[in-house]
Amino acid sequence: MSMDKKMQDSFAMFYGMSQSLEGQVEPVEMEDILRVAKAKEVFINKASRDTALNLDACVNCGWCAEACQFYVASGDPKFTPVAKLNLMKKVQKRELGPLRGLYKMFTKDITVDDLKELQPKVFDDCTMCGRCSMICPMGIDISELVHTNREALLEAGMIPSSLDYMCREQDKEGTIFGAGEKLLDYRLDELKEEYGVDIYMDKPDSDILMLTSGLDIHLFNDAMLGTIKTLDHLKVKWTLCSHAFEGANFGLLAGSDKTQKHSTLTIVNAAIEMGVKLVLTPECGHTYPAMRWAAAEIYGKPLPFEVMTVSEYFGQQIMEGKLKLNKVPGNKVVTLHDPCKVGRHGGVFEEARAVIHELGLELHETESNRELNYCCGGGAGNFLIHSAAATRKLGFQNKMIEVKDTGAESLVVSCGSCRLNFEAGKLDSNETIEIESIAALVGENLPGQKQPTDNKKVISEPTKQKQTQPLDENESASIGRFSESWMISFKKAWNDTAKVTEPLAAINFDSNIGYGFLGDDKPRGVLQVKNGHVVSTGNYQGEKLNWDIRASEKLWEKWHQSPPNMTAIGLAYTMRKMQFIQGDYAAMLTEPRMAGPFIKSFEAMSKA
Repeated sequence: MSMDKKMQDSFAMFYGMSQSLEGQVEPVEMEDILRVAKAKEVFINKASRDTALNLDACVNCGWCAEACQFYVASGDPKFTPVAKLNLMKKVQKRELGPLRGLYKMFTKDITVDDLKELQPKVFDDCTMCGRCSMICPMGIDISELVHTNREALLEAGMIPSSLDYMCREQDKEGTIFGAGEKLLDYRLDELKEEYGVDIYMDKPDSDILMLTSGLDIHLFNDAMLGTIKTLDHLKVKWTLCSHAFEGANFGLLAGSDKTQKHSTLTIVNAAIEMGVKLVLTPECGHTYPAMRWAAAEIYGKPLPFEVMTVSEYFGQQIMEGKLKLNKVPGNKVVTLHDPCKVGRHGGVFEEARAVIHELGLELHETESNRELNYCCGGGAGNFLIHSAAATRKLGFQNKMIEVKDTGAESLVVSCGSCRLNFEAGKLDSNETIEIESIAALVGENLPGQKQPTDNKKVISEPTKQKQTQPLDENESASIGRFSESWMISFKKAWNDTAKVTEPLAAINFDSNIGYGFLGDDKPRGVLQVKNGHVVSTGNYQGEKLNWDIRASEKLWEKWHQSPPNMTAIGLAYTMRKMQFIQGDYAAMLTEPRMAGPFIKSFEAMSKA
């Protein structure tokens, strides 16, 4: 399924918000000497005989570079995977090596500047895809050692702020991108009403615990719907869990043992309490290794249930003759992307191909496939790091060379993060290939399935517009908002907020922005912005708008008292409590840096 208008709008909003996370949390304050000590402590505590052998085994053959998507695309030696381990190797020799006394005499200790240089090497320039580890003739697990470097930087308070934000949210709320139980219930109600599916929450005596992710809740609803429809079709006993549904694990990506353990045990304990036989992970690449491999180690003993990802489970059902699908008409040619964590790390290859065969699609494999498949370019949290944009583009371009060579009409994926990265990559290129989800394809082609209804209820959206009446200056603050005098005050607050004006000026932002209330036939007030600064404002007089932002009077008042963060805005948008009657989504997508100042503009609004 290609993205319809609703999904395109949601994608624009979600992608813009995902690129605005940097700077949303305060940097970790720490003395440089302590940063170095904490990083060294991780390197030493994570050391083992295998670590020492791995660090010393390199013969400088260069094969890992030839395996790296970023090196292949650029030829730049800075992307050489094993070179990312040099700092860790230095600590190993100085602190633990058999000649450490002698080595300390002739080498300097690591410094905070070394750690600063390390950060882009192991975050921006590496997705821990593991292709280098697969190629290495000495068997060095480079991706695992890169992960240790990420752990060291996290303890030193030096991970990218976007990943720090995600870990803090998951630690505190158990959610990602604000997709909590309230939003999940809203989305499930939508699916039930529109598609007539049966959805189970906290159902006793279930055999399967279905996980989902904030990405699917906010954006890729078709993958979540496809999973639900197929489980219903198979007549298996399944359920979601109201307090353990989020499968994503940003602790694994960022190097936070604390976040990884908390997120993992939340699911493990819920699955054990419910007595399920299988935990079904969503189309989320890193959920699979977090639950399939790392969970047992964190739990301390073998898990009393199986773990499978959606494509694996559906493919297995097809291979066992338990699931039949309608054929997709038209002899459609597709190619397949094997997600690194599910494929190369997890060994799940044939199941997705069984699904494609059952659908009657003609599969043209990329030159590099299965365990040697190239990464999407934005895995391991890389897609959230703004400074990694150029590196992501290299990975996308490298992948697209092989994809185009197949002559396929669409690229089939079984990982939502990969799907997001491919869709984002298309925005900055001339690529138009359709990106399709395995779970969505299965759900769309079940025999005898119900068709969606056309009487979908829209929650929190007025069904009838009301005529906009002139505002009386003496009305309440809630109603007086967006009056001419209020807009003049907003103009001053906007221009006085450097975190709004400076980044917008840096991208030469020009826009006419309307503000108003849900249900009105037109906005109340308008700002004309030139190069990031408001140059004129007042009541709306029919100007052509780039943005027309609406919310209820109650929500505007709430946000005036307490300005929303990215999570609150995304939640309001997804639940239609805030709407964009007009939205310059193309600008948001091509220049996602405008999303951060957009969020800060609500702080300016609160000062008006």
